Amino acid sequence: MLDIPEIDGIICSQLPPQDLAHCSRVSRQWHRIVIPYIWRDLTQLIYNSSSTAFHRIVREDYLQQQQQQQQQQRQQQQVVQAQDPHRPSVLAKYCPWIRILPSPDYLLKRLQPRTIPAEQRLGEDRDAEPTEFDLLRYFLSHCSDFDVDYLPLNSNDYRCESLLEITAEFILPHVRNLGMSYNTYNLENMGWLTPQKFKHLLSRCSTKLEKLTLSHGARYTEEDVDEGTNVWEREEESSFEPKELVLEWYHEIPEHSKFWSWLWSRCGRVERLHVCGTEGTVDCLANGMLAHMPNLCKIHLGRIAKWIYSNSLKDEEIAKLLSSCRNGWKVVDIRHNYTSRRASIAALEQHYPTLEALVVEGDNFKSKDLLLLLSSAPNLRTLVAIDDGYHDKPPRTSIDAAMFIDLEPGTNSLRPWACEHTLKELKIKITDIPRPDLGDRDGVVKEEYTGQGKDIQSRVYERLARFTKLEILWLGSSPTIVQQSYRRRAKREQRDCLEMSLESGLHKLAGLKEMRELSAANTNSKIGLKEVQWMTENWPKLRIIRRWEGVEKKEKREPDSGSEDSDESEYDEDEDEDEEACKEYLEILRWSKKEALSIAVVGSCQHLGDNYERL
Repeated sequence: MLDIPEIDGIICSQLPPQDLAHCSRVSRQWHRIVIPYIWRDLTQLIYNSSSTAFHRIVREDYLQQQQQQQQQQRQQQQVVQAQDPHRPSVLAKYCPWIRILPSPDYLLKRLQPRTIPAEQRLGEDRDAEPTEFDLLRYFLSHCSDFDVDYLPLNSNDYRCESLLEITAEFILPHVRNLGMSYNTYNLENMGWLTPQKFKHLLSRCSTKLEKLTLSHGARYTEEDVDEGTNVWEREEESSFEPKELVLEWYHEIPEHSKFWSWLWSRCGRVERLHVCGTEGTVDCLANGMLAHMPNLCKIHLGRIAKWIYSNSLKDEEIAKLLSSCRNGWKVVDIRHNYTSRRASIAALEQHYPTLEALVVEGDNFKSKDLLLLLSSAPNLRTLVAIDDGYHDKPPRTSIDAAMFIDLEPGTNSLRPWACEHTLKELKIKITDIPRPDLGDRDGVVKEEYTGQGKDIQSRVYERLARFTKLEILWLGSSPTIVQQSYRRRAKREQRDCLEMSLESGLHKLAGLKEMRELSAANTNSKIGLKEVQWMTENWPKLRIIRRWEGVEKKEKREPDSGSEDSDESEYDEDEDEDEEACKEYLEILRWSKKEALSIAVVGSCQHLGDNYERL
């Protein structure tokens, strides 16, 4: 230990609690340096079989404090002086170093009464033992400088009044991300919060609160009227103003309207709004956005991450929400359970001048919609129009190659697009490119004249080359789509795509010097060793190349009769393609290893058995 805080901090942060405990017993100097890091993260201290010691420390400290107070009340000054009241207790000494706490219910379980031998009990009344709630309140009263990154509250927490009150008093002022939900699988015993409790909990949050997630509103009935004044109309001191608001299930009913109106008035700092699903109208929410959310510039509509089955969002509701932004949207994220029609798309088009990022999936946008966006959004930096694969339906959002090329009427020149010098991330599926090299299989577009496929690919490369700031380029489907079987892969592997070979015109992208990541996963592209060598020479910042995901050895099986995928000859051709792709992949891996490149060539292939390698 060097007694240099910066260096000692680096060392101690890498050591597990057991090693820190050993270090603290080496010497007084080491103990002084190490002990704050032992107490810094209490989750590790408790999770590593230390709950008994934790309970003993809190209990003894609590009882000693109680004993001191009793002695002072009896004016036994000589006893008080002998115990040196100016000496801080264990918790008073160490709790100020705590920065990370586990959930309050977990702490409560660790402080539940235990069988204590009579000779170890303190105080005159050896039968009096503090409850776990007494110990938890006493312990938290000594913790003053900690943060809670995420606190989820649900029906189980609502039903325990004592724990809920302790949480409101000591935990909520330190929470950065608060989630409030109900256990919908047990509707009869959900532990509904009264409006008073709901408001009290939220009002206990401080300016530290950055994100608030709600899956419900607060019920309001006539019984909630106190002396003629509604609970939501009474003033209560509160400083919480989250920057992000997530409504997992938004339902406008009379019983919830007063709560929503009160909540909107606390959303003056909200910058990002996430609406997963709605039922009924969204009038109250739209009015609240316009009246109380001047900083709102980011909106997420639809499911969260891997939530496949979420309430759908209607076109007219989304159009109203998209039209309720004061200063224009900068980020719009539209997920799979969103069903768009012309009203919502027309509402979004009004924000193209300010739009910086758009994420869409499903069948929300057609080719003409994507074309209008790319050609008229001067600040666009991110466009993600590829499904993430966390649902059962195949990817459907795409843009026709002819529209993507977008020639000036009556000329052979590309029409200028507004985002050519701002776009940094493009994830898009370009379709309808003839690929005569793939034969007559399903999904292959036939040429109208010889050489049409090469001509179209050349112009597509020209269009891509205009995005001079491009850093991330994904073509085809998302690599997260797992190829579970041949039938699934045959439907999702794109065959009307770019070859991505030098012969097809890849060299026209030499000017994309900012390129960091390229993905052609789940496409029938032809990226080989010479293409990878060319990329590393012309794209100096390149770090990731994706092409070979899902190339795996598959069991030979009989096709189902009457199935659309029962073409056994096509299955054999795919097997040959897979084996060839594996050989190319291994060749690239050996070359990149030999050259010691700092590039991740991402893929997996298991066709070659014992010769299988992965870098």
